[in-house]
Amino acid sequence: MPATVAGIAGAALQMQQAALWSPGAYAALLALATCLLVLARLGSRARAPALLLALACALFAVTGLRGGLRLADALPAALEGQDIVVTGVVAELPRQLTDGVRFTFEVEEALYGGGHAAVPGRISLGWYRGWHEDSLIAAPFDALRAGQRLRFTVRLKQPPGTLNPHG
Repeated sequence: MPATVAGIAGAALQMQQAALWSPGAYAALLALATCLLVLARLGSRARAPALLLALACALFAVTGLRGGLRLADALPAALEGQDIVVTGVVAELPRQLTDGVRFTFEVEEALYGGGHAAVPGRISLGWYRGWHEDSLIAAPFDALRAGQRLRFTVRLKQPPGTLNPHG
């Protein structure tokens, strides 16, 4: 039980940080956690405190590294609202809506301005019907299926508020 509390405390402390550290700092903290684990294995009196501190340090570092990886996979601000040609696969079952369809898309390639663009590897897309009178009839995306490989032009934007679980 104390080990679980120590691990949760390390992760919780990382979540309270205003900014992430460099990956090198987290690697050094993981090295410290390894040294503390060795100390816990060797010493009899310092075993429990060293083990608890090692777990807290390790989970602090791992949480920070995972946060850094997630933030590195964000849409650059310069590409927001621009026409980007993406190629990839429909990753999940599309959700039919009254005005269109939403689906998750795994990007294999993204092109912008004649070159490659850095976009997140997994994006949520909405394909909406038009506003004209025949929009309910003209629905080319009714045949959209999970696993389909597609290439089309999209305009991406950062997810707002609650749709951005990693922001």
